[in-house]
Amino acid sequence: MKDETLLSTEECSKNSRLINRVLLITACFMPLGFFPFPGIDIFDVIKGPLITLSALTLTFLVIRDRKFDKSLVTKLLIAYIILALLASIFAINPLLAFIGAIPKYGRYEGFITIMSYVILFYSAKNYLILTKRKIHYFLISLIIIGLYALVQHFQYDPLVIYMRYPPIVFSTIGNQNFLASLMVMTIPIPCGLYFMSNNKKDNLFYLFAAFVLFGALIASFTRSAWLAFIIIYLISFFIVVKYKVSILKFSIITLVFCSSIGFLNLNYNSKSVYKRSVSIKKEFDLSNEYAGSGRYKIWSITIKVIKKHPYLGVGPENLKPCLKKEFKKELKEYYRMKRNTIDKAHNEFLHVAAVNGIPALLILISIYCLNFIKLYKERKNNINKLLFIIILGYLGQSFFNISVIAVAPVFWIILGYSFQKEKMFYSKTISSSPSNDA
Repeated sequence: MKDETLLSTEECSKNSRLINRVLLITACFMPLGFFPFPGIDIFDVIKGPLITLSALTLTFLVIRDRKFDKSLVTKLLIAYIILALLASIFAINPLLAFIGAIPKYGRYEGFITIMSYVILFYSAKNYLILTKRKIHYFLISLIIIGLYALVQHFQYDPLVIYMRYPPIVFSTIGNQNFLASLMVMTIPIPCGLYFMSNNKKDNLFYLFAAFVLFGALIASFTRSAWLAFIIIYLISFFIVVKYKVSILKFSIITLVFCSSIGFLNLNYNSKSVYKRSVSIKKEFDLSNEYAGSGRYKIWSITIKVIKKHPYLGVGPENLKPCLKKEFKKELKEYYRMKRNTIDKAHNEFLHVAAVNGIPALLILISIYCLNFIKLYKERKNNINKLLFIIILGYLGQSFFNISVIAVAPVFWIILGYSFQKEKMFYSKTISSSPSNDA
């Protein structure tokens, strides 16, 4: 294991350092940044320009480096971008499709943002070098987000008090479901590092991070993310048993999770965690399309859109305009039952097929499959086990949730890093060495 102070000249080139700084800033500030001023979209108005600026900077630095990746996954991403471009050109509203947001429409995930995700992926795949210091910076940003969520849970949020925001937990993300997406994806990071670290001070930091992030996940009251967490928790337990990892450390982490739930229940004025957890069965009530959040009805409408636009979809961020134009009856019926509109499919896979076409979805699934195959083949490395859990957690919750600009950049950076042939990871106190029992 190399120390982070012993990087080679090539690994520490000026270009590489700049790319790594941009990736770190993007990962930390895309979920964290918001403008608490009235009259604007305080959560996303800063995120659109930030990710575009990051992507432009990375593009310039990558081109200047003159090292181009010709791997299969890069070719698949190029094909994905071409399909997204064509979908944008032939969209119902091309302007909305390209920039991702116009008045009353869009969540800033147009073609420009999709292209930015791919650039983040490519940069992470080819340049990202992880050190303990970088990971700690990222965890600190997550802890800030998590602590703010806990403050909201205990009903001390100034945005609720002075700006009349709804009294729910949304932190700096702007929505409890999207907050849960970030938490379920990142909770494995401090937990995995706790298993790999031999430094007592660092381990206390990782346990504190796990306590806060898990608390934010539970406080979000997002049942789909809870289900995704249960899945990755059970898989983690299987890995601990199979590879004879410390059962004691796993037990301590479990105790931290239980303590976090107990801490949340100190707020007797908030919703009951228990009542919310027992209502999970509503998520699977197939007899009623409008049960829970009405996802099944949204899915059935989205499938109709896919059948009508199978090849290029309706264009990025154009699902709502399409429904207003071609499926008025279904949209009105949904609004009558749920008092809400539809702009996303509430299933990331269905949404990609609806807005970019079935071929684009197949390419994306192929990339995920290649990733899992690669991580499985290289499973002796502890970092790969952790990456598998992280990516699985995000994809698991995405069956019931949507991609958003505050969370997706972090996922694409992690996904890109997971495709590195030999993970560039440097620390004295964190061991990514292969397990002996694989």
